[in-house]
Amino acid sequence: MSGPHTSTTRVIRPLAAAIGAVLLTLIVALSGVAFLWQNAVDSQYEAIGKELRHLAKAAATVGDGDLHHTLRSPEQTGSPEHLRFLEPLVRFHKSNEDLIYVYTAILQGKDIVFVAGTETMYMAPYDDKRDQPPEPLMQPFEGEDAVFRAALEQQTATGNDRPFRWGDRVYLSAYAPFYRSNGEFEGVVAVDMWGGRLEKRITSIHRSAAMAVLLVMVVALGAGLSIHRLRQRAAADQLALIEATEEATAARGRAEENAARNAALNEELRAHREDLQRLVEERTRDWEASEARFRSLVEQSLVGIFITT
Repeated sequence: MSGPHTSTTRVIRPLAAAIGAVLLTLIVALSGVAFLWQNAVDSQYEAIGKELRHLAKAAATVGDGDLHHTLRSPEQTGSPEHLRFLEPLVRFHKSNEDLIYVYTAILQGKDIVFVAGTETMYMAPYDDKRDQPPEPLMQPFEGEDAVFRAALEQQTATGNDRPFRWGDRVYLSAYAPFYRSNGEFEGVVAVDMWGGRLEKRITSIHRSAAMAVLLVMVVALGAGLSIHRLRQRAAADQLALIEATEEATAARGRAEENAARNAALNEELRAHREDLQRLVEERTRDWEASEARFRSLVEQSLVGIFITT
C-alpha cells in the first residue's frame, strides 16, 4: 500500500504567506513613497532656490552701486551714507518676511568681504539674535563657499542648491551682481533664508510623506490579512484533499489486499478441486479394476461348476 502524498505536496502556510505579502507590499510601496518624497523635496528646494535668485536680482536693482563704493571703512558704520544705502534694502527686506538677512559683499583681492547688511536697521521678527549688536562694515568672510565666491568672481546671479550650515544655523542663499553708474561691477547683493523658514516650506511634504507611509502600512496590513484568510481557506481545502486522497489510497490498498486474498482463495479452491477430481478418477479406476476382477472371478466359478456337473 502506498503512503500519503504529503511528501510531494507543497504545504500552504497562511501566516508566512501573509507576512511575505506585507513585507513585499511595504518594500515596493515605501520605495515608491521614498522616490516621490525625494523628488518632491528636490523640486521644492529647486523652487525655493529660483525664488531666492529672483529676490536677489530684485534686491540688486535697489542697491546704489556708487554710494556703496564709498563704504570701505568700519568707521563708516552708522554713517548717513551707510544708512542711506541701506534704506531701500531695508524696505525690500521688510516686504519679504521669509528672508532673515540681506547684505552686500565684494572681493578684495582673493578675500570675500561683507560690506553692509540690513541688520543694522532691521532684523526679522523670528531672528533670535536680535539682542546682539550688528556687525560693522567691511568684515571678512572667514569661511569658504564656492557658490558665493563664484557669484563674485564670475559676476553672475547664482545660489545654493541645498541648505548649508554656517555657525549654529542652516541657511539657503542666493546672490546677484549690482553695478555702479558707469557699468563697472561693484559687488553682489546676497539674500539668506533661514533653515527654520525652509522647514516650514518642506513640512507639508514631510506631512504628506508620513500620511503616505501610514496609508501604505494600512494597505499592506489589509492585504496581509486578506491573503492570510485566503491562504487559510486554501490550506483547509488542501488538508481536506490530502485526507480524501489518503482515504482513497487506503481504500485502494484494502481492495488490492482483498483481491489478493480472493485470488489466493480461488487458487486454493482450484487446487482442492483438481485434487478431488484426481481422487475421483483414481477411485473410479480402482472400482472399474475391482469390478473387472470380480466379473472374471464369477465367470471362472461358473465354468468350474459346469464342468463338474
